[in-house]
Parts: sequence; C-alpha cells; structure tokens
Amino acid sequence: MMKQFVVAALGIGLATSAFAPFARAVEPVARFKDWSVFIAESNGEKICFASSVPKTAAPRNVDHGEVNFIVATWAAGGPKAQPNLTVGYPLRNAPPPAASVGSRKFPMYVDGREAFIDRSEDERSLVGELRRGASLRVDAASSRGTRTSYTFSLAGSAAAFDHAAKLCQ
Repeated sequence: MMKQFVVAALGIGLATSAFAPFARAVEPVARFKDWSVFIAESNGEKICFASSVPKTAAPRNVDHGEVNFIVATWAAGGPKAQPNLTVGYPLRNAPPPAASVGSRKFPMYVDGREAFIDRSEDERSLVGELRRGASLRVDAASSRGTRTSYTFSLAGSAAAFDHAAKLCQ
C-alpha cells in the first residue's frame, strides 16, 4: 500500500507518524497562512505534502504529541492529494476516526498513529471540502480509549495543496 511507502520514506524508526518528524526536521519550502508545504524523496521518488497543526486539541489535560493533518501527493504515479491525520500516540480503530468539514463527515481507518480516509472517492470529496471550508475537525480515540478531537484552520489550504501538486508534477 502507498501509505506503507510513506512510512518507509519518511518515518522508519521514528516515534511518531510518517510525516510529523520529517516536517520538524526540514524547513518548509513554502507557507500559506496556516499550512506549510514540504518535499521528501525516497528511493528516487518525490513526495510533496501540505501540512497543518491543529488550532485546538481536546481534551486539554492529555499529551497529544505531534499532531498534523497532511495532504500528500506523489510525483511518480502515486496518489494525488491523499489526506491523513498523524498523531503522537497509537490510535484505536473503534470507534473509527472521522474528519468533518461543515456538515460533511468522512470515515477514516487507523494504521498505528495515522488515520486515513476509507475510500478514494471520499478522499477527493474531502480535499474539495478542505479547499472551500473554514475549518476541519477530526475526532479519534487513543488505544487507551481517550476520545480526542482536533480543529484545524483551512486558511491557505487550497494554495498549499496547489503548490504541493505543482512541485510533484
């Protein structure tokens, strides 16, 4: 699966998600309001991604670790605009995480410390909503059962997605 490639490309042996440690280690190539754009390369394949950190995280009394919402694009025939949540703790698959923009809700599935959109059609729909919306909310649960919620600003998201896509043409 492509997400496993991302883990290999950006996060082997790292304590948190595939993208978050990389994002901390490298300066962004561009910033668009609340979103930053990064480029990575592994085995000669280029990956470009837009990333944002949450404006709010709940509950406040727990350690969330590094949290990012990412939209990634692969240059060489891979996915275009693949959204995912990365967190600093193991996620629980039940109840499944969900991403919401306005009244639209998108179910996700868990892979360790990351959550991905279930269906590729929903990925495209979510990215469209991210471009038009004002905020994104992601609800999830830790492996210990703590329910978590994150709110991300979408200011600059469309420009960041476009820039990442252009860099990975």
